[in-house]
Amino acid sequence: MPDRTEETTAATRTSMVGVQFTPRELALVCEALDSHVYWQLSDEHYRRDGYVHEPGSDDAHNAEEISEAETLLRRLGPALLKTTSTESS
Repeated sequence: MPDRTEETTAATRTSMVGVQFTPRELALVCEALDSHVYWQLSDEHYRRDGYVHEPGSDDAHNAEEISEAETLLRRLGPALLKTTSTESS
C-alpha cells in the first residue's frame, strides 16, 4: 500500500495553479529560485573557489529538488524573455 505522503506529493505535482506576475516579479522569482538552488540545495564543494560550477548535490533528495527547480526555470524562461523583450520595444 502506497505511503500517504507519496500520494499527496503525486497529486500536488499534477495540480496546476494559475498565478499572474508582473515582469519584475517574474524576474525576481527566477532569480530567487536560481539562488536557492545554488546556495541552499547545492553542496559546498560545487561552489568553492569562487568559480561557478553546475549546481549539484551528493544528497539524492537535494539532487532531485535541483532537477525540479531547473525544469521550472526552463519553463519560466520563455515567459521571462517575452516580458523583457516586450518591455524593451
